[in-house]
Amino acid sequence: MNLETKWLDDFVALADAHSFSAAARQRHVTQPAFSRRIRMLEQTIGRTLVDRSTSPVRLTPVGERFLQTARALVEQLDDCLPRLQAPDEGTLLSLRIAAAHSLASTFYPGWLCQPDNPLQQHHVEINAMNVAEVGMSVMLHRHDLGLIYHPANMPMDEQMQTRFDLHRLGGTRLLPVQRSAGAEHRWLGYAQGTLLGHMTSLLPVTEMQHDDQERQPTHCAESANVLKAMIMQGIGAGWLPELLIDDELEAGTLVTLGDEQVLLDIILIRAHETHPEPLRDALWHALPDSCADELW
Repeated sequence: MNLETKWLDDFVALADAHSFSAAARQRHVTQPAFSRRIRMLEQTIGRTLVDRSTSPVRLTPVGERFLQTARALVEQLDDCLPRLQAPDEGTLLSLRIAAAHSLASTFYPGWLCQPDNPLQQHHVEINAMNVAEVGMSVMLHRHDLGLIYHPANMPMDEQMQTRFDLHRLGGTRLLPVQRSAGAEHRWLGYAQGTLLGHMTSLLPVTEMQHDDQERQPTHCAESANVLKAMIMQGIGAGWLPELLIDDELEAGTLVTLGDEQVLLDIILIRAHETHPEPLRDALWHALPDSCADELW
């Protein structure tokens, strides 16, 4: 008996839909092709499984009995095949990824869940920290990969290019924002020594920063997540990555101040090695770009 497993899926779909056309759409084939496959299943078994004289379509008594077997086989195959196709334990990697706080909580989960991301097949630990700490940790091999921001209009410095392999995954924007109602008239910033702190210190003066005194932040935080919490409480205004505040901007709970923006690249880094381990090197080259729409 030469029975194709896709015919079983077809038969189960037909039994659930009670319609050849609806089941064909569900199985992403034309109705004539779907009908031929059901006929071939019946010819292989040697019995009529479907009563085509009724509308909606019904199964014959033999078809009802066969449906139980077909469902069981489909469920067993759906459960078994992914486990058989998974990598052997000997090919599984244990990886540690360091990521900027806001990237760990926003960008990373969506990027990881892309269907073609091979990281899903390995053991991965994600640790959130400041951008400067990410680079240092990867350079010292405490982490295998790092996820950082970098200004899109600023060339990567030579030291960075020498120490790391770089893979651009996507981008976002840095925007000046405040709470839409009840915000204090003060400016919030990033702590000294942080990448976002260095970047925002070089940015043009916003509408709120109309004199030298207000250009200096009255309160500082090390991470964008903490700064966002302060802004949401109405303590003041500040620069935040757009991917961290998409929902708040759409809901109107946060508003932008003027038209200023800074384009940021989202970069994956690894320590540069002359002779990288083959399995880890293959994984690096298989990692996907972001599925998010590009902003520039």
